[in-house]
Amino acid sequence: MKATAMNYPRIESSILTGSHVYGKPRPDSDMDIVMVLNEEALALLKSKADTWFGLPNGDSLHFGHLNVIATTDEGIYRKWVAAMYAARSERPVTKDRAIELHEKYGIPRVDGGKS
Repeated sequence: MKATAMNYPRIESSILTGSHVYGKPRPDSDMDIVMVLNEEALALLKSKADTWFGLPNGDSLHFGHLNVIATTDEGIYRKWVAAMYAARSERPVTKDRAIELHEKYGIPRVDGGKS
């Protein structure tokens, strides 16, 4: 039986984001990466993550100091990319400004105001 493009774990696109890209990271700041991937890759990452929780726009998976924002929706990924480039154009940005830019590009705040 031949493998098809849809039945193996696959990352379509990824981009670094967060304070290491456009802010002022602290020594304990995690690295943030946004990925668009297929369901198989998402399931595999969830099974290997230290912790994970669902978001309205994907899933947040934690691997030590690496935070992976994972989505299967290319449109959501494009919103993250737009917000990241907007933040980079103003760098360094504060955490509050980064949150404003994310909201502007349709990425909802989901942490109850604790970002």
